[in-house]
Amino acid sequence: MVQYACRYVQRGATMKTRYGLIGRHIGQSQSPVIHQTIASLAGKDIAYDLLDVDEVMLPELIEYLFREMYHGYNVTMPYKQTIIPFVHRLTKQASRIGAVNTIYLDQETVIGDNTDYHGFIGLVKYHKIKVRRKKVAILGNGGAAMAVYVALKDLGAKPIVVVRPDSQVEPLFKEVVTYEEFDWTVIDLFVNATPIGSHETEGQSLLHPSCVQKKTVIDLLYQPSVTQMMKDAKLGFNGEMMLIIQALRSASIWYQKDLQANAKNLQAIKDVIKHE
Repeated sequence: MVQYACRYVQRGATMKTRYGLIGRHIGQSQSPVIHQTIASLAGKDIAYDLLDVDEVMLPELIEYLFREMYHGYNVTMPYKQTIIPFVHRLTKQASRIGAVNTIYLDQETVIGDNTDYHGFIGLVKYHKIKVRRKKVAILGNGGAAMAVYVALKDLGAKPIVVVRPDSQVEPLFKEVVTYEEFDWTVIDLFVNATPIGSHETEGQSLLHPSCVQKKTVIDLLYQPSVTQMMKDAKLGFNGEMMLIIQALRSASIWYQKDLQANAKNLQAIKDVIKHE
């Protein structure tokens, strides 16, 4: 069931332009406050809903775009790949990555895009993390991991994807090992692209502390702000900046307005997140 179905409106009704996040178990997401803040910075008045839905609802949510009930979506776990058959066309970036996190309607065509790529690169640049020629272990193989993998390749890194033995591996990933095969001693940087460490798994880590105690960790999670893996690492960064920058990119697409990830905008969004 869609959590906020009571807010859907008829075509032509005088209501706020509506956007939403499609996913599962997203009740703690900061996306609504982030996008409300971005809209304010852009001079827009919008509504942004959390759409915690079963997979069977995905075609109906796409149909809502044509009825002008929604004007765009973000997509999160577990639907970044599942949603692809329901869009009409992928952007070059989304096609290259094989995952979608942003959806919008261009005339009568449903477009799937990926702004996680820009979000991760923005995170790396913001924190001045050196990745060129570095061996980077990406933990996980979902939609976020796919965007991170492509971004790291473009930044000149040497990414390797670490998966569970029974995982289905995407053709995108050229170097893959299981946790059992994994030689963590040769890794310069770890990226956690799994949900382990948040919500009911808070305080847990996929890696023994000895694996990361002299290493740098980027954890794509942002709740909690400091995960166990980050605590165990020599240097740790969470995924908040990636979340903010990909949101700015999504909003730029929806509003057809270039919303820069400049110091003023980033600080305004960070301040709102801190007060939540």
